[in-house]
Amino acid sequence: MNRKIYLLPGMTPDQRVFQKLAPCLPGCEIVDWIDPSEASSIAEYARLLADDLAVDSPCDVRGVSFGGMVAQELAPLVGATFCFVVSSIQSAEELPQTKRLLSSLPMRLRESTLGAVGLCATAWPLRSAATIHARKFAGKDGAWFRWATAAASECNGASLQNSKAPTVVRVHGSQDQTFIHGHTLADHVVDGAGHLLAMTHAERLAEIIEGYRNSPPAEH
Repeated sequence: MNRKIYLLPGMTPDQRVFQKLAPCLPGCEIVDWIDPSEASSIAEYARLLADDLAVDSPCDVRGVSFGGMVAQELAPLVGATFCFVVSSIQSAEELPQTKRLLSSLPMRLRESTLGAVGLCATAWPLRSAATIHARKFAGKDGAWFRWATAAASECNGASLQNSKAPTVVRVHGSQDQTFIHGHTLADHVVDGAGHLLAMTHAERLAEIIEGYRNSPPAEH
């Protein structure tokens, strides 16, 4: 397989999620997130990312979690043959209700609301999984997490409806507790895997991906 495959990480810009997967995918390139300050949506961010990547040869795109949302907008822009959506969603309708509520607010108000949540969590004396997560939204260091969470609340994969849409393949873990209903909509369900299946079941995921990449894409 000569096509390059671009790997988009989750909301946390950490390449360790691909530590086990990358060696199993020939021609892969891990994408670093860029500054989203000029984007008010995932679709706009994908256009900035496409310009930054300047893809000029056949490729595929694979995104995990938040990266899966971006991948669906990016893939048609770079002429991808396949778009692999892993541990992710195709529409904000698949988000938990608490996160969907953000979509009723203007983008900047969503971000400021999340910032306030982060500050409250930082000041809260008791530590829990919820407060530790919420603290990511606080202060200057939380700018990326505020933007990404706010943008994700209205993702819709609209670019996949255009004439250049790639073949989309959804892979989900049967025990994913972040996007609980994703496995009911997935093309492949990895038994026993949670949200971090790209790390815990890297070989199985690579097998699925390479199975598609080494065969002709489906007709649209």
